Amino acid sequence: MSSSVSPARRSSRWVILALALSFILPFVFGHLAYERGWFGGGVTNKGELITPPLAVRDLALSDAGGAAADLSGRWWIVYVVPDVCDAACQQSWQALPSMHAGLGRERGRVGVLLVTSADSAPVPEVLRRLPAVRQVSAERSLLAARLGSAGVPAPAIGRWFIMDPMGWIMLTYLPPPASDAAILKAQDVLDDLQKLLKVSRIG
Repeated sequence: MSSSVSPARRSSRWVILALALSFILPFVFGHLAYERGWFGGGVTNKGELITPPLAVRDLALSDAGGAAADLSGRWWIVYVVPDVCDAACQQSWQALPSMHAGLGRERGRVGVLLVTSADSAPVPEVLRRLPAVRQVSAERSLLAARLGSAGVPAPAIGRWFIMDPMGWIMLTYLPPPASDAAILKAQDVLDDLQKLLKVSRIG
């Protein structure tokens, strides 16, 4: 009798073991994949993350009348205008309105913010007239110091940034001088911004 029962018991043990492994192994494998970064799934943003985010109030931005700029309640694609408008700057003039238009029905939640100083290159008139564009001023040395202390990679001036409706600057991008590369970089901004807009309930 024992010879007939023993194989059945062994069979049931294998079934139980197989069931246990089918539940346990996916968790073990998933944990290892996460810990060792096998898939890189945790990194979703295409811009350079500013950690911790930089508070826009620390930049002391002011409007045309000299008053502190109120930028709350809206997402912003920020461009810190350089002193000399080189090839990357020229690409920015073309990319900024295209990025805003590329947001489609979400573009009402987003504005384009141009941060200038006394020495900045002039902003094209056609860009300043766009309804979504706003220009503010900052003291250049303070601006450079604040961006640098926040860990923004050099060059800090001449970059694109994403800012949330609470006034936190969180992602940065360096615009390339070549047209094709600038288009791809602008798409990176759009991809990141669209993800943020999708999950955000503010702005």
